[in-house]
Amino acid sequence: MYRRHSILCGSTRGATAGFTLVELLVVIAIIAILAAILFPVLAAAREKARQTACLSNLRQIGTAAQLYAQDYDERLPGTELGEGDGEYRWLEMLAHYMKNRDVFNCPSAPTKVLYQSNGVAAEFSYSYAMNDIHDTWGRSIGAAFQPLAAITYAADTLYIVDGWPVATEAAAGAGAGRLGCAAGWAALSGCGDEPLR
Repeated sequence: MYRRHSILCGSTRGATAGFTLVELLVVIAIIAILAAILFPVLAAAREKARQTACLSNLRQIGTAAQLYAQDYDERLPGTELGEGDGEYRWLEMLAHYMKNRDVFNCPSAPTKVLYQSNGVAAEFSYSYAMNDIHDTWGRSIGAAFQPLAAITYAADTLYIVDGWPVATEAAAGAGAGRLGCAAGWAALSGCGDEPLR
């Protein structure tokens, strides 16, 4: 009986059970190698998620602009209205058509929109920009303030772009968008990776 008990329960003589230093170092090295492989993959996946959120923001802003145009005689909002303390920008024009103002912040942007004490966005502090291009005579040729009927190629017309570098020029680079291309876009017909031709 004594002999059977020692076989089943093990001998009370000998070394204690445990891991050697070499075994522990091998396990730690394997974990470090796996972490080194996974961290870049996870970082890339996180940036892809930010890009998707940014495109969603652009689409929501484009939809809000369409709703604004329906309420204001089929005319798109412009970059700013008013003068001095009464001045407000396109963010305020479109904010009434969105649930919250976080849509105006690109998740990949190094800074968030700055608001003045009166609640109006500080000029050039936002992540996105509106197409308000003017020709050499000062006439507006961009989509801002334009009636919808004046835009003949809606799918090719840029309205809101990502990567506005004025407030964060050093962080954003030489005007390159954060989506990995020259600029993300919200065309008047919707949002996507590249304009339809």
